[in-house]
Amino acid sequence: VDDETPDRIQIVAGVHNRSDPNGVIREVDYIHIHPDWSSSSMERRHDIAMLHLSQPLGLASNPLLARICVPNVQWPDDVDTYPGNGTRVAALGWGNIKRDVFDNSPANMHQG
Repeated sequence: VDDETPDRIQIVAGVHNRSDPNGVIREVDYIHIHPDWSSSSMERRHDIAMLHLSQPLGLASNPLLARICVPNVQWPDDVDTYPGNGTRVAALGWGNIKRDVFDNSPANMHQG
């Protein structure tokens, strides 16, 4: 979402494949990019943004959608609430699948 405006972004929720026509589509009305993000950094640290949707997703009426829990962690006081070293976790997304190649997003969501 770097260098994008909210009116140029839509989200699709409830799908595994980006071409699935059954997703819930919403417009974005606000983008909050991590304050320490730098597109010029080769490390790609802080590569995260939050998108505020113009309408709710309707979680109660759609079985394909669910909430996720995001821990409230205040560094360094609550660091013990993070998963411990060696804990298996999952990351999901359609992000780039090759290092330093930024135009090859897959059609299907990946889990790693």
